[in-house]
Amino acid sequence: MKRIKKPKPLFRKKPPPGSSVAAGAGFHGVTAGFPEFWQKAHDHCPEVFKAAYDLVPRVKSFLQRPVKGPLATLEYFLTAIVANSLGALITLALNGYGHDAVRVARGMYEAAVNATYLKLHPTEVDDYVEFHWVRQKKLLDYFQRYSPSDLSRIPAKSIAEINAEFTRVAPLFQDSRGKPRGSWCKKDLRARAEEVGLGEFHPTFYAYASGIHHGDIDGLIAQSANNALRVELAPSFDGMRDALIMGSIAVVLVLTSLNDLKRGNHMKTIKTL
Repeated sequence: MKRIKKPKPLFRKKPPPGSSVAAGAGFHGVTAGFPEFWQKAHDHCPEVFKAAYDLVPRVKSFLQRPVKGPLATLEYFLTAIVANSLGALITLALNGYGHDAVRVARGMYEAAVNATYLKLHPTEVDDYVEFHWVRQKKLLDYFQRYSPSDLSRIPAKSIAEINAEFTRVAPLFQDSRGKPRGSWCKKDLRARAEEVGLGEFHPTFYAYASGIHHGDIDGLIAQSANNALRVELAPSFDGMRDALIMGSIAVVLVLTSLNDLKRGNHMKTIKTL
C-alpha cells in the first residue's frame, strides 16, 4: 500500500493569483447564491453553523496524518469525501438552498454508515473494492447493447481487463438466481445502519432526505411552501438546520472511525450520539 501524500487544503484562504473576483461580488454580471442572505442564514441557527465550522480544522488535522493498510486507506478516502461534502453543504445552507443541502447530507450519511460498518467488518473491505468490476461490467454490457460507438472508443486491453476481473469476482456477488446482486454488501443500507447504531436515522432523516432526492410525493410536500402547491424558493431557511446537523454528525462518524483505526479500536461501534 502506497503512502498517502499530504492533501491540499480543503478551503482556499486567498483568491488565486491574478483573480479579480472579490468575495460575494460575483463575476461577469453573475452572482453565485445570495450573499445578502449569508448573515440571516447564520443567525437563524448560529450554534449549528459553529459546530460545522469547528469540524474543518479537525478534518484537516486528520487528513494530514499518513495511514497504512487497505481498511485505513479506504476510511481515509471516505473521510476526505465527506469533508468535501461538508464544505458544499455549508455553502448551500448559507445561500438558502437548504433542501439541496439535505441531498448532500443524505450522501454524507450513507458514506458514514459504510465507514462505520467497514470498521466493524474489516473482512468486507475487499467486497467494497471488488464490486467496482461488477459496475464496470454492467457499463460495458450497456455500451455493447445500446451504444456500440462508445464501446469502440474503449481500448481492447481495457475491455479484456474488465471481463477478466469480472469473471474473477463474480462468484463473490451472486444472488440466489446466480446473477450479480445490486450492492457490494449482502445487507442493505438500513441493516448496516442498524448494526452500527444509526438505525434511528433511517425512518426519520433518511426517509425525508430520500423523498427530496428522488422527487416522490413526500419530497415534493417537504419542499412546498406552507404545505401549499407552491415551491419554497431560495433563499429559504427550510431544511437548513436538518442538513447541517446530519452533515456534522456524518463528519464526526467518519473521523471517529478513522481515529479508532489509528488507535487499534477496530471493533468499536457508535452506541450514542
